[in-house]
Amino acid sequence: MKRSAWRGLLALAPLALGSAIWTAPVRLAHCTQAGGQNPQQPPPPQAQPGQPSGQNQQGQPPPTLRRPGDEGQPMPGEPGPMRGPHAANTSDPRRLLRVKTVYIEDMDNKLNDSLAAGMAGQQPFRVVSDRRQADALLHGSCLDSARKKLVDSEVYLTGLHGEPIWMDIVRRPYKPPPLAQAVAESATAIVEDLKESVQEARH
Repeated sequence: MKRSAWRGLLALAPLALGSAIWTAPVRLAHCTQAGGQNPQQPPPPQAQPGQPSGQNQQGQPPPTLRRPGDEGQPMPGEPGPMRGPHAANTSDPRRLLRVKTVYIEDMDNKLNDSLAAGMAGQQPFRVVSDRRQADALLHGSCLDSARKKLVDSEVYLTGLHGEPIWMDIVRRPYKPPPLAQAVAESATAIVEDLKESVQEARH
């Protein structure tokens, strides 16, 4: 072959190579769309006008771990109510109305002293110092958490042999206020819840 012919072929080679490079992405994109390898995702559903937040298009609430009847109860990891009356629960309303004398057992952070002071002169209960003279026992715990800055009190009113009558759970913040003040406020809330429970048991 003559040298002039070789020179012509060499001059055309870069043009052919560049054309192949530019057309390859176009062919690949066409094959991808035709084969369905990269379909476009449909847009997310838009909320309908007037549709409340937290509901889907069918008006149903989102899935939840709560069981029926737990609407008023906190989920695990959520803080509970700071005080009653919903934190208080009466197991035996009739027996609660029959309680006249109460013996208060020792509790953490001297909650028993604050309860005795709060119940002094309060009807229908009378605090006694002799367990044998009591119709019911008031006992429980009063734990303080410096990390959570909470005073968590759980108090139970039971029969002399542990029969459940009434209970209350009260949570109060502290730091601020001081621990002694938070305990005193917890005792006041417990006494008020107990009085409200007695009123409810009468109706």
